[in-house]
Amino acid sequence: MREIAPPELDKETGLQRALPGRVIDSLFEISGYLLQSSGESVTIVQSNHSRVEFTISPPTDKESWEFFRAQLRPYENQRRDPSDLRSWLDAFPGPRGEIAGASVANVRLTDDGFRFELALAPGYQVNGPDLLGVAGLTPGKYVVESRDGAFMVTPQTPAQLSLAVRQATVGGAPPPLQITVANSGGADMRDLTLVVETQDASGKPVELARTTVQALAGQSTQVRVDLPSTLATGATLRVRQEDSQGQVVARGEWAPLAGSSTPPRAAIASLNQVPILAPVAVLFAVFVGMGAALALRRLPGESTR
Repeated sequence: MREIAPPELDKETGLQRALPGRVIDSLFEISGYLLQSSGESVTIVQSNHSRVEFTISPPTDKESWEFFRAQLRPYENQRRDPSDLRSWLDAFPGPRGEIAGASVANVRLTDDGFRFELALAPGYQVNGPDLLGVAGLTPGKYVVESRDGAFMVTPQTPAQLSLAVRQATVGGAPPPLQITVANSGGADMRDLTLVVETQDASGKPVELARTTVQALAGQSTQVRVDLPSTLATGATLRVRQEDSQGQVVARGEWAPLAGSSTPPRAAIASLNQVPILAPVAVLFAVFVGMGAALALRRLPGESTR
């Protein structure tokens, strides 16, 4: 198992401090399951817990403050240690399994359940119920999908990014760009930076705009980019994507900017990307808990109950 250096401690609080681009621990509550990953092991609990014990408004005066404290008093002994997320699972009954030598990334909701990426290290071991059905799999990276309560585990394919760029015929002078970012691979690419650039008189690239975009596996995203009004018709444009480390992961070729009166077929039809490098996607952590003393953070796309 890969050895991980001890995390740094905050001098003021004494708690573990996460470094940029590094996850110390993560806990997800999603669709009847609790999923915890420390980077060295993954624990999953199937639990029919209630997300909300009660609702209460913030106190505004002495009377409401006393009422607020009285409502919270029965939960004071349920406080959780934020530096030990695994211990949070003890409060939730239900089948509980562990995979030693594993980690998860990119947990998100889907139309019919949820999915995440699972990495199984050489020598991994399943302890307890095999809730995911991974015992006996070859070490490597997999995509785990929960559909209608059943898990499906498939080998993960690398991200395959592509860019398609069209220039709108209305909406400004020059008209904005309509960019489609697609990912036909099996790995999510999060927090990518989409950069549009032109060239100066000497041919040196000049950045015009940049925006953050998510390239989720098997999906495409539409992005509108407004161009500076001073940009001349006929100027050449190029679009590229960078990861969080500034590495280029997708890039188009130089193409001329069309005028505002140019017919749609004569506008920038497409800038096809040639994959350069598929970097490791950045992990993200969501710390969730139940009850009034715990903070709940919902995942993107989940409706409020």
